Amino acid sequence: MKKVIFTMLCFTLLFIITGCGKKCDEGFHVDGDYCVAEKENDSLLVKELVCDEDWKLEGEECVNGTMPKMGDGCEVGTTDRVGADGFCHHYKAPTVKYSCSNDALLKDNKCYEKKSMK
Repeated sequence: MKKVIFTMLCFTLLFIITGCGKKCDEGFHVDGDYCVAEKENDSLLVKELVCDEDWKLEGEECVNGTMPKMGDGCEVGTTDRVGADGFCHHYKAPTVKYSCSNDALLKDNKCYEKKSMK
């Protein structure tokens, strides 16, 4: 009899500790007392263009430097161009920084909302 009670107690403890028997709907996984799913939501993705220090964002490019133009343009073979001010400037592509709004989870530059059910 003691063996049976001890075995039942062990299974009960195992059930409580591991959450065995907790079933979640398809697409959800057990997280503590909740069933949780991560649903992709593109509307929460925030894309920010960022430039290195001493560079400034102009449109969708990073700009730095001011040099007098040489003849009709800037140094050949570079990404330098004449700006609206008539001077040559260095241009380069910005870094794209991704984040998520509403405390969504960022994974592989995609946003996921956590949805829970008890």
